[in-house]
Amino acid sequence: MLRLFGRPTSSNTQKVLWTLAELSSRTSFELVLASARLGPDSDLLCEGTGAKPYGNHDFIDQIARTPPPERKLELMARSYEGYVKRLQKVEEQVARTGAFITGSSFSIADIVIGAEISRFSCGTGLRKPQQAVW
Repeated sequence: MLRLFGRPTSSNTQKVLWTLAELSSRTSFELVLASARLGPDSDLLCEGTGAKPYGNHDFIDQIARTPPPERKLELMARSYEGYVKRLQKVEEQVARTGAFITGSSFSIADIVIGAEISRFSCGTGLRKPQQAVW
């Protein structure tokens, strides 16, 4: 049995969970709670660097992790605009393929993008993209 170390609210863990769900008939797994957010005194697996792997998650950090009085509205606005620009590129790609990110079949690329869209939609209160093909 595969053991997955992570927290279900982590975007990276969500991508792995989705992938494992797609493989459910071939793979069994156990989720073991582990996170850098649990702190250095935890005996669970922790990230060493604390670096953000994709560079800019400021929008989600501000919406989901920062108390309202401490939120930086200018940072949120810039980050929101960046997400919208990146999601527009996704929409253009899906329009080119007519189905999924890489072509006519669902792939791991769709899981990565789908997890991000889910987080973005939940963070903004949007429930469906205005012009999305998917």
